[in-house]
Amino acid sequence: MRWIGCALMLLAAAPWGGAEPANLTGRQWADGNVKHPQKAALKKPFNDACAALKDKQPDKAISLLQQALQKDKQNGLLYYLMSSAYTQKKDWKQAVAQIKAGNRCKECYEYLTETGMSQRHRLRLHLPYIRAAAKMLAEQAKGFPTSEHADALKAACQMGRHVSHAYPREMIAVLVGAAICNVASKGLVRLYEGDQDSQALKEARHSAVTYRKWAEQVKSLASEMMNKSAAYSRVKGLDDKRFEQPLEKLSPQDRQKIEKSLAEFAPVEEEYINKALRLMPK
Repeated sequence: MRWIGCALMLLAAAPWGGAEPANLTGRQWADGNVKHPQKAALKKPFNDACAALKDKQPDKAISLLQQALQKDKQNGLLYYLMSSAYTQKKDWKQAVAQIKAGNRCKECYEYLTETGMSQRHRLRLHLPYIRAAAKMLAEQAKGFPTSEHADALKAACQMGRHVSHAYPREMIAVLVGAAICNVASKGLVRLYEGDQDSQALKEARHSAVTYRKWAEQVKSLASEMMNKSAAYSRVKGLDDKRFEQPLEKLSPQDRQKIEKSLAEFAPVEEEYINKALRLMPK
C-alpha cells in the first residue's frame, strides 16, 4: 500500500483537561478506538511541532513540545522531536540530552483519534525528522571529544531501537528505527577506525555489521509484506489506485470493502512486524 511505499522511500484545538496526565498505556494512546479528552490536546502540539520542524522553525517546535511535555512526560517521541529541533539550531549537546531523555521513557507513541483507513492515510510527519536528527548528529558529533562522540552515537542507536517499537505498531516505524541504528553504528566504526587494534573498534564493527543486516532484513520484509498486501487486495477486487485516493473521493461501498480488507489482512501485517522486531540485534 502507499504508506509502505513512502516508508521505503524514506530509506532511499481542544482544551487541556485535568491537571494530572491520563493513565493510558502507549498502545491506548495510539488506538483511535480509545477515547480520551487529552488525546486532542496532545495531538495538536505534536502535529504542529512537526509542521514547525518542516518549516525550519525549531524555536516554535520546542515551545509546542514543551506544552505537550507539561501533560505527558512519558512519551519518548516528544523528546526525540525536541532533539530534532535542537539539531536544527545546531545545539548538539541539547540534542543528545533530549535523545537520552527519550531513551529513559518506557514507551513511544502517537496520539491517535483515527481508525481504519483514516489512520492509514494520516501523515507520519515525526519519523523523517527523528531520522534526520540522528543522521545530523552522527555527522556533527565528530567535533566532540571521543567519549562524548561515542556516547551520542550509542544514544542515537538506542533511540532507533525505541522508535522501532513505537505505537501504533507499523512497519514504517521499524524501517526508520533500523535506519537510525544503521547510521549510528557506522558512525561508531568511523570514530574508532584510527586505532585498528582496539577492542572498541572490533565491537563497533560487529555492531555495524549486525545492524546493517537487520536494516536489510527489515526492508526485505516490508517489501514482501507490501507485495502480499497488494496481491490480497487484488483477490478482493481492489486495486492500488483505490487505496491511494483521498478518502472523501471513495464511494461508501469502496471504503467499506477496503476497511474490511485492511481488517482481514491486519494479522498478516502484524506477524511481519513482529518478525522484523524479533530480528533486531540484542
